[in-house]
Amino acid sequence: MVNQHVEQHVEPASLRLPFVGLVRKQLRELEEVLASIVPHDLPLIGDIYRDLMAGGKRFRPALTFLSAAVFQPPEEATGGLVRVAAAIELIHTASLLHDDLVDRSPTRRGKPAAGKAFGVKAALLGGDYLAATAYRRLALQAKPRALPLLANAVVSMCEAELIVLAGRRLDRRSYLALAAGKTGALMSTACEVGAIEAGASVLHAQVLGAYGREVGIAFQIVDDLLDLFGDPKKTGKPLAQDAIAGQPNLPLIIAREQDSDGRLERLLVALREHEEQNGRIELARRLAALVEELGGREQAEELAQFAVMRALDCLSRVPQNEATEALAQAANYVLARKV
Repeated sequence: MVNQHVEQHVEPASLRLPFVGLVRKQLRELEEVLASIVPHDLPLIGDIYRDLMAGGKRFRPALTFLSAAVFQPPEEATGGLVRVAAAIELIHTASLLHDDLVDRSPTRRGKPAAGKAFGVKAALLGGDYLAATAYRRLALQAKPRALPLLANAVVSMCEAELIVLAGRRLDRRSYLALAAGKTGALMSTACEVGAIEAGASVLHAQVLGAYGREVGIAFQIVDDLLDLFGDPKKTGKPLAQDAIAGQPNLPLIIAREQDSDGRLERLLVALREHEEQNGRIELARRLAALVEELGGREQAEELAQFAVMRALDCLSRVPQNEATEALAQAANYVLARKV
């Protein structure tokens, strides 16, 4: 019954990505692997895992499969590639659990965050369990270079979060470096490991890793845009959660540079101090309008576009085939998320 639940709610989401036609079979196999990773009778963690897995689009595993397909036809790939992609998704899921705890996020994918639904201790242990499971799988099933690459990605993700926790005021340059670690590192690893598993040269694998990093930067910028300008019914999160939690947000950072009369800072203080929900929604809308007025939205969109252009330039340096075209579509899909 659990597996049926996963197939009905998770698999269609991954297969609806517009660029995954070449690797649909591998994505189906991935769902079977993911459904079997956590024992069904494991208290709490099993429930947390299945709850989170139910909403994922598997963007990172799709990048892994497509990066491998640049060098090896998908029908020739071994089952090891699917298990490597599963490890990437496990690390991503663990990071979501920990991020929501650090940020005190109330929701995730339109539902209560794991810390709210199951408790902080269970969510923390769940993230640890999934990360350890990912390392174990890579150690046993992947090529030797995969494990240090994934470890380096996790280090970069943690370093980025520590910078955020330190409360440093970021400019746009330091923000982009932060996004490269927070989101770009795991996408870079997803691409590089996929290429390695398919037998690519070190140079080609690193080029695809650079592609993934730029896609990750664009992805994070678009997330920031959605936080301020998205539809909460589609994003599953209330507006302006970054501003309320004190998280770096590129449109907001850019707008601050133009806030000569302090209007933005006063509005931020009011938003963070306001506790009544309807009033907070109105303040969030006013904040978004002011950020747009100060140029934060337009300039952030331009920086996301530049990141995608750099990603496409990376693709010009690897073999050109159907998989390369799909990776280009994936990069453009990231930009389309802001609509």
